[in-house]
Amino acid sequence: MSDDALFSTDDVPQGQVGATERAVRAACKAAALDERDRGAAELAAQLARAVDVGSRVRRDPYAVAAAGRELAAVLQRLRLDPTARAGNDASDIETFLQSLNEAT
Repeated sequence: MSDDALFSTDDVPQGQVGATERAVRAACKAAALDERDRGAAELAAQLARAVDVGSRVRRDPYAVAAAGRELAAVLQRLRLDPTARAGNDASDIETFLQSLNEAT
């Protein structure tokens, strides 16, 4: 099997954004990530596209599982999954720090 056949993108719909990619891009935008995180955010979006393609186009549960594991890890590193965010949102920290400055 040639590398071209192994990594063929002929069946990947160009210009179509699936639900997973759309959700990840929206989460990255809402998180207002730092410029330093732009590469990781784009990686998350591309992994989300791989999940969408594996699910909708290729109907390959193994591809979905593999891309999904990687996507989950990147989302955790970006603190975009619920567990990683719990109690650690920047707005929560900012509110807490402001409360320390208020007179009691």
